[in-house]
Amino acid sequence: MALPVGSGPSSTKDLILEVALKRFGDHGYAGTSLNDIADEVGIRRPSLLHHFPSKDALYRAVLFASFADWTLLVEQATEGTRQGWPQVERMFAAIGRLLPSGGVLAVYGAFKYAGKYTAPSNAEFDAWLRGRDPQSGQRDVEAVIALAKEHGLVLEEDNAMPANNRLLAFRKAHG
Repeated sequence: MALPVGSGPSSTKDLILEVALKRFGDHGYAGTSLNDIADEVGIRRPSLLHHFPSKDALYRAVLFASFADWTLLVEQATEGTRQGWPQVERMFAAIGRLLPSGGVLAVYGAFKYAGKYTAPSNAEFDAWLRGRDPQSGQRDVEAVIALAKEHGLVLEEDNAMPANNRLLAFRKAHG
């Protein structure tokens, strides 16, 4: 079944990649055939093989195309200063764009609650961090939760961990 003209990718090669991504995702490598991809694109198998000489070549192209978006998001998230709250903001923005609906993000570390440290050792650790970089340090969990929410992430769990650390589990909201 061919897709309507003008309803997506601009070239046959792009359309093949789009259909292959969906097919490989839905049916896995073994459950996907070049004939099925070609049929959905609206071309014949020899035309598909003109763009990609084998199933392996098409699969690799799909993987590389998939990682290209992720790589760009990582680059955007790490440009500029790599420390302090601006870096945390860029990280959550990138994760908000990258993580699929229902995906989970786990954040591990020491946090303050309502501006207060959970243990004296956390206050000492925060002072050490800020001594290295004044923009660094422990964050208020409420600020992290609010930032996550701005990017479609909802706190599901806040777990106590060893050495006064926490494990925050966020889930990307649907839609």
